[in-house]
Amino acid sequence: MKSQKKVPSIIVVAAVLLVALLPKMAMAYIVGGSVSGLNGSGLQLLDSFTGEVSNITGDGSYVFATTYANAASYYVTVNRQPTALNQTCTVAGGNGNVPAADVNNVIINCVTNEYSVGGALSGLNGGTVTLDLNGWQSVAVSVDGSFTFPNTVTDGSGYLATVSVNPVGQSCTLSGASGVLYGSAVSNIDVVCSNTAGI
Repeated sequence: MKSQKKVPSIIVVAAVLLVALLPKMAMAYIVGGSVSGLNGSGLQLLDSFTGEVSNITGDGSYVFATTYANAASYYVTVNRQPTALNQTCTVAGGNGNVPAADVNNVIINCVTNEYSVGGALSGLNGGTVTLDLNGWQSVAVSVDGSFTFPNTVTDGSGYLATVSVNPVGQSCTLSGASGVLYGSAVSNIDVVCSNTAGI
């Protein structure tokens, strides 16, 4: 009887490892995470490696529909920022390789945008006019030209500018003084000052 050839031990070890790894290589995993601070609509996330776009409608957990093999790459970015309210969403932990387990730590944090409010002043005759915005912030203007209130206002908020203190010997009127912020700064509040009678 012929003796059987002995299989080299390195081949045996490789075969054992392959048998152990095959189930993990064949398994499908998900990629997702959580969203917080979302108040607008239309947020879209994109996995740049798979090309899948995921529409997000509110805070909480989310997952991409695509399943991933072990060690597969993922790269999650914001494909479209929310509007109405206009927000800016950022991604933390958005790229990596699937570690033979579900990925559930891609964090999306959204913050509502804020914009400046201001306009232009004309007709001032050497004095100072004080303007109020929404009753909680003010700006004192001493020269004709553009002005901006010191603090920004959150998107979707209403604004109302008023004259709180007129210049000595003058009266100032406003146009375009109220509205709702949406997606951009306000710079069209016109303030026109004129001399009062006897000046």
